[in-house]
Amino acid sequence: MRPRILREPMTSVRILAWSAWAPGLTTRRQWLDFYQRKKRKSSDASPELDGISPLLRRRMSRLTRMSIAAALDCCRRASVPPGKVRVVLASRHGEMATAVKLLDQMLAGEPLSPMDFSGSVHHIPGFYFSLVTSNRLPMHAVAGGEASFAAGFLDALGLLSDRETPPVLLIYADDVLEPPFSRWEAQGTFPCAAAILLAGEKSAKGTPVRFGMRISRTGKPTRSLDRRPASPPVLQFLRWWMNGSKDLE
Repeated sequence: MRPRILREPMTSVRILAWSAWAPGLTTRRQWLDFYQRKKRKSSDASPELDGISPLLRRRMSRLTRMSIAAALDCCRRASVPPGKVRVVLASRHGEMATAVKLLDQMLAGEPLSPMDFSGSVHHIPGFYFSLVTSNRLPMHAVAGGEASFAAGFLDALGLLSDRETPPVLLIYADDVLEPPFSRWEAQGTFPCAAAILLAGEKSAKGTPVRFGMRISRTGKPTRSLDRRPASPPVLQFLRWWMNGSKDLE
């Protein structure tokens, strides 16, 4: 048996691009205004997803639409084909709205929709991303409670530990939590999706990010954004990244 060669532990990655979508926050200028002034237009809108067949769009929930919109825009900004990335999908609640709809139908004695049933699984945004982009690379689905974004980030780092792996697209998405489960959500659910394209530390592109006990990068704050705690953690990450701060606290 040949001895296994142990590599030096990976201590950094590179962020090639990011994108985020939320009702009322569809551009980077709107995201900056949100962090600077805590204002956003109230909206129940979903991404239009032009270029995707109407048949697929009709079957997508808002959670899936937000995920696809952020993921495709992120790959576009990095000039990376979306069919050539590995994907980690992280979500605390997943397709909870569809699951609640099915539960209500069961209680009412109504027949369940096969389409809704197939669309209630946790990883359904990844399934549609694969269909839209013809991506056949492995995909992971992660759920870790309040730490779901961090769990997804760590899973993406694990995929990047193989130096030969293609970029990893981390997608985080959650929508409004439906009653009766919303009563146990202390601060409410912020409907949004974020996509972050990560590459290994040997990549010549992107911004290097080091990690250990905390995540950090070289540089000083470039903007003065609201320093108050933001929830959920994905909002904290986006604020840190747009602010240009060194450490994510």
